[in-house]
Amino acid sequence: MNDETSLNLNESTGERNPIELLGDEYLERLRNGESPTIEEYEARLPEQREAVRNFLRSMEMMERVSSHVRQRQRTDRRSHRFDRGQPETLGDFRILHEINRGGMGIVYAAEQLSLKRQVALKVLGPGIADSPKQLDRFRRESEAIARLHHTNIVPIFGIGEDQGVHFFAMQLIDGMSLSAALNTPACTLNFRDIARIGRQVADALSYAHQHGVLHRDIKPANLLLDQDGDVWVTDFGLAKLADVNNLTQTGDIVGTLRYMAPEQLEGQADQRTDIYALGLTLYELVTGRPAFADSNSLSQRIRNHDIPRPRSVNSATPRDLETILIKATARDADARYDSAAAMAADLQRFLDDQPILARRALPWEQFARWCRRNPAVAFSSSAAIVLLCIVAVVATVANVRTKSALEREMIATQEAESARKTADVARTRAETNLNLAIAAFENIFDNVTKRGVPQSLNFEIEDETTPQFESVLTDDDAELLRNLLAF
Repeated sequence: MNDETSLNLNESTGERNPIELLGDEYLERLRNGESPTIEEYEARLPEQREAVRNFLRSMEMMERVSSHVRQRQRTDRRSHRFDRGQPETLGDFRILHEINRGGMGIVYAAEQLSLKRQVALKVLGPGIADSPKQLDRFRRESEAIARLHHTNIVPIFGIGEDQGVHFFAMQLIDGMSLSAALNTPACTLNFRDIARIGRQVADALSYAHQHGVLHRDIKPANLLLDQDGDVWVTDFGLAKLADVNNLTQTGDIVGTLRYMAPEQLEGQADQRTDIYALGLTLYELVTGRPAFADSNSLSQRIRNHDIPRPRSVNSATPRDLETILIKATARDADARYDSAAAMAADLQRFLDDQPILARRALPWEQFARWCRRNPAVAFSSSAAIVLLCIVAVVATVANVRTKSALEREMIATQEAESARKTADVARTRAETNLNLAIAAFENIFDNVTKRGVPQSLNFEIEDETTPQFESVLTDDDAELLRNLLAF
């Protein structure tokens, strides 16, 4: 609020109602292009809060109606030359044909007569041209954007005005917008194409952010795809400059609702706001549909709901690309990439088949990517590993077989040694028994010899009685013989 328009309620105000004075100030600020809030005026008259709110709402509604009528009248007077068809010239430019229409105005293909070159000419709508503050902001922003020189930003050649019609000239891109590509069956984009587009846009946004420019309206319609497959960022009409007298006030809600970040709905924007919009744009390219469908509760869904995971819509989406999109479109701005450069770097890692920083890759994923990046080395290494495995298997089998043979030989040796020992024991026992037997026979023979044996025995055969002989063997001799027979 300007000092000259501030209301000091402590000063004498005559007989005018303080609420009327607040209303005059409120309307003046609205007409100057500001965005005052009713709450700040309620706080200045807290005892009449409800009356202030009702009065200012009525004043705002009447001002909108009268402003619309005034704009319509000015537009009719200024654009009468367009009513009868396409204009022929605007300043140094000869209009060739219409390219596109949007909320900001009409884009024509034109020829710059002085330089004999074709350009794209954007004629601004009355919404900007009718507000001195908005027009001043646009001019300053255009001048700042004209200083941006990046391979993926459509350069602005200049701005002009002819008979009340404001326009600016920019490079004519031979191609189509991404929104048109989405609706063109012949234009197919694979995941690598989409990642490459995202990396180029992120690079362009990073460059703009470094020069203090926020786009604030990134969407498929504002990204042009040329015949070489390169993407161009255009339409910085809603850009915010961080260093131009704060012409874009905190609290302004600008952009396209479907691609707005949650904080943008509250009038706040920084470089992460552009990252969010780029994430939603890439999401739409990956899945073929917007992250949030149009509905009466769209703003509430943006504030309170996360986007559906891309793989739940398109199961073929690479996991790393999905991870990048999920991080870029986090509802909490602090959970997003810190900068567009960081997002561009992750998209480049995806294109190079390297681990992204948004998620630590598993060891087997890192190895698989290394193999894809270095196929020749991977093949040689794999062949060497296979050869080593074969050698290891052969050596292991040979070792097992050798060990088994050695074990069998050892067992056979042990069995032979055991048999030899058994035979030695048996032989020793037999020799012992033999010696004992010989000694016993010698002992018996000696005993018999010592006792004597009858030299002859005479008896008659006809004698029916059995002759009685005296045994020469004693009981001890008989026992000894029985023991010998036991061996």
